[in-house]
Amino acid sequence: MAIQVTCPNCLKRFKVSDKFAGQTGPCPNCEKPIKIPAKSDEVVIHAPEHSGPKDSQGRPVLKPIKRHETRLSPPVWIGAITGTLLAVGVALGLRMTGEPPPTGLLAIAAVLLAPPIVVVGYWSLLSDEIEGFAWRELLVRTSLCSAIFAGLWGLYAYLPRYLTERASMAEISGIELAVYVPIMIAIGAAIAVLTLELEVMQGVALYIFYFAITFLLAWIAGVPLARPFASGDQQADSPPGVTAPADPGPESTEQRRPKLLQ
Repeated sequence: MAIQVTCPNCLKRFKVSDKFAGQTGPCPNCEKPIKIPAKSDEVVIHAPEHSGPKDSQGRPVLKPIKRHETRLSPPVWIGAITGTLLAVGVALGLRMTGEPPPTGLLAIAAVLLAPPIVVVGYWSLLSDEIEGFAWRELLVRTSLCSAIFAGLWGLYAYLPRYLTERASMAEISGIELAVYVPIMIAIGAAIAVLTLELEVMQGVALYIFYFAITFLLAWIAGVPLARPFASGDQQADSPPGVTAPADPGPESTEQRRPKLLQ
């Protein structure tokens, strides 16, 4: 094996056979005498020792943890765009029927839309320094988060009936909407943080992402979500308020008086 030598005079680097180790000879460049270092003077860099358990052959038993990058690949983006266009098309078709979609269909749509929206939103919000969940663990966590996200729409649809005796969502006023929506966002963000281990602001962004998409699709489909978003026909169908009886004019009063003279 050759020995790496550096001449102290001209700083020329060259290799010498190990049989000349410890001897003195002329430098091939400046021809001044230099001493070849002994074999024991070489610096050998060894690989780091594994501190974990080893098998009978000295090989480490524990394997290094491999990080799985969770990123949105082109097929995922294509699937997300295709699904969005399909959902918008279905919503437009329901609006063209002229009748609000049935409650059962809305519940099914909220459940089916939640998992892909949650997965795409989770991958988009995930930081590069943090390893995300994958495969089975991601499926379980996103399924739980999606189920609760969809259930919050049921809370919005039925809770006002018990609190304010509203007959339907179309009667919810703008002030009530400004109260219910932040509560839904707070609950949804907490669920996202607990199930997907996101930061608080990431959890808020994830639920707003789901809420905005489903709210927009419901509005396109003609769902009476609240009084400010109801169309003219839906507002006309809502129960009217109590009004004072109209003041009868003088002609009506004269007509009600008994006629004494025939």
